[in-house]
Amino acid sequence: MKKFAVGILFTLALSFSLLFSLHANAAEKVDKESDLIIDKGTLHEVTKQKNVRTLSSEKIPTVKEVNKALNSMHVSKNHPYQKIDLGNGFTVEMGVSTDMGMEKIKTQATQNKTASGYYAVKFAGLKLYDIRVSDNYSYEYGKKITKWENPPSASASGFAGWNGKITSKKIANIDKTAKDAIANSDYTFVKYGGNRHGHMELRFTATGNWYTHHVSIK
Repeated sequence: MKKFAVGILFTLALSFSLLFSLHANAAEKVDKESDLIIDKGTLHEVTKQKNVRTLSSEKIPTVKEVNKALNSMHVSKNHPYQKIDLGNGFTVEMGVSTDMGMEKIKTQATQNKTASGYYAVKFAGLKLYDIRVSDNYSYEYGKKITKWENPPSASASGFAGWNGKITSKKIANIDKTAKDAIANSDYTFVKYGGNRHGHMELRFTATGNWYTHHVSIK
């Protein structure tokens, strides 16, 4: 009976611990999403460089608002660039490379392409954060991708004072006709110790097309 009671108490304690952990993680996610996309100190530096007036906190977009814009963007070779104005000088932009003048398809020949894409968060035309991903690959049109770089090439950068770096990059195999070039990035602000994390996926295919998806910053 005593052992049974101890077992119940242990189970209850473990359940409460897991419940507390889940609530803590959810609260942290909400807090991150409500964070301003850039701290006031960095924004002040940008406004000095651009000689524009500084903004109050309520006019700076949140991480959630920036991600909402990023998630609504769809760029591919047929629609290679998109820009969304978030107001008060803040914008997000996304683009992919094109190979204009090289669209003639030789279905029997091996094709060689370089797929690349990026996104950037800007204020007053100055880049705050960006991440870029690219991959050189070969394919037989409509049949299969025969060669690709693994890991892909990737880079990240931020405004002065922010150190942008790629923390991981890899290729995800979707099937024989499609791959995802994936990169994750960290942006650390030296002076204030703040940080952001970027994510980007660039899908390239055996039809010579590529497009961005699952793009975010947090």
